[in-house]
Amino acid sequence: MKQLIQAASILFLMSMINCSPKFELKEGDFLFQDMDCGPMCDAIEEVTQGIFGARLSHVGLVVLENDSFKVVEAISKGVVFTPLEDFQNRSFDANGNPKILVGRLKQNYQQLIPEALKHLEQYKSSPYNISYIMGNDSVYCSQLLYLIFKEANEGTEVFELAPMTFKPLTSDRFFPVWEAYYRELGIAIPEGEPGINPGGMSRSSYLEIIHSFGNPDGWGKQ
Repeated sequence: MKQLIQAASILFLMSMINCSPKFELKEGDFLFQDMDCGPMCDAIEEVTQGIFGARLSHVGLVVLENDSFKVVEAISKGVVFTPLEDFQNRSFDANGNPKILVGRLKQNYQQLIPEALKHLEQYKSSPYNISYIMGNDSVYCSQLLYLIFKEANEGTEVFELAPMTFKPLTSDRFFPVWEAYYRELGIAIPEGEPGINPGGMSRSSYLEIIHSFGNPDGWGKQ
């Protein structure tokens, strides 16, 4: 019975999220993306599921630049400002809609956004953090947003770090894709090191998921 009530609650919340014809993006919105990039994205999505079971492998932040929305994100090129349309056109669900969920900081934390955007300046030329180990001059997608909002909050975490894992939830063996990846880098897999990923960030108590452009894989199944 408890599981049925929980499932019904999830379906109700999802219907409310999807029934928003007048939805408008705002600067500071989080775009959580199910990005179909192959085995590495699959491995990222496997270790930490997003809100309501969504399989999320990437996240960016909406910014307003010259009266147009762009998405600031950390990708292989480093930190870039991507036109919103380009960001939306990366991966699609069965209905041809972008597999993106929109998160928005709850009202009590909206005041952090202007200050966080100021802190973006220091990361504009940052390279991508290929090791996913925090504490150097490079950043990955969710790490970038973690840092700017922590700095905006005077050094206090908004989003929480958690021990990283590179193993399936049902196994004690590393994903082969990560074994090959870190072998090529020539460093040990940073199992247990602190980190943050899009799925975990989407479930933050500081955020509300307010809109879905499409349906990420797994969305609504948990």
